[in-house]
Amino acid sequence: QLDGKDIRYRNKRRKRWKRLNGAGITMCKEMRRRQASCDYSRLLEYHCPLPHEFKELDSNTALSHMVMLDTPVKNVAAFIQEVLWSAFPSSFWGSKHNFDQVVKTMIVYLNLRRAEAFPEKAVTSGIRVLDMKWLHSPRRKQGATLSKSDHASATVLVRNVMRWLYCHFINPVLRSTFYITETEFTGTKVLYYRRPVWMKIKNVSLELLLSRGQYREMTGAKAQRLISSHNVGCPPAPLRILPKKTGIRAIAMLSKTCGMNNEATKSSDASPPNTVMQSTFHALKYEYEKKPNLFGAGVLGLTEVFPSFCAFVEALKQLEVTAESP
Repeated sequence: QLDGKDIRYRNKRRKRWKRLNGAGITMCKEMRRRQASCDYSRLLEYHCPLPHEFKELDSNTALSHMVMLDTPVKNVAAFIQEVLWSAFPSSFWGSKHNFDQVVKTMIVYLNLRRAEAFPEKAVTSGIRVLDMKWLHSPRRKQGATLSKSDHASATVLVRNVMRWLYCHFINPVLRSTFYITETEFTGTKVLYYRRPVWMKIKNVSLELLLSRGQYREMTGAKAQRLISSHNVGCPPAPLRILPKKTGIRAIAMLSKTCGMNNEATKSSDASPPNTVMQSTFHALKYEYEKKPNLFGAGVLGLTEVFPSFCAFVEALKQLEVTAESP
């Protein structure tokens, strides 16, 4: 049974969404109309054109040159800003100040590094709630002040709208037009590659890896058979390509399960390679603890590097003493 506090909260929530019944539906219709007429491809080619060397890229082009053909973040920000202005009516933002604030926050968002988080509070920072009139009650008179509860309700709606803007509009636009990744030569800073450019990098990288014999191509039927028979051998692992100055670095993602878009695979007992190899790892670890010298110069972590280094330095000192003695 609901108490008085729960009933009041439910009534406030119901009133909060009732005020959007008219203005909210009208705004959604206008947004759909403008997004249908927005020329995304033209805006993309204007602000983030493909590199001049793109047509000349082929298998003979060095990967070290290809990985440098990323799109600058300022161009990506200009493209997203133009899309936001074209795909949304001005009444959606409420004022030029709100639009400028969203653009400023969006630029910060695009410049985030790989491990950095973007708090929800930063999304709504600087937004004037009173300017977004379509989120307010239609009974509110022009210039009238909002009560504390009405202002709190409008703030919650603004927060939800901004969360939707980033999660369900800006992010899908970025994913559909760019491949976003960190590299070995930029640290945790992420780079934006146009999708056609990244496909060239990916295709040339796979050709190079297959030609060197490091990896081998696997048919869909064989991959499906290995995934479904998880107790036989090690299942295939997804491959990730990380750009670096001299080309690319191939990373086998052993902690993830390689999924297949197949009904038979959905019901199978597919496991990540790390899970399948866990018993083998424990057996090798047991042998290592008994006889560490069998593993040569190999170490299991950073804590084992320093003792090995000290032993190496001590051995060098002994050689110097032996060489100096008559």
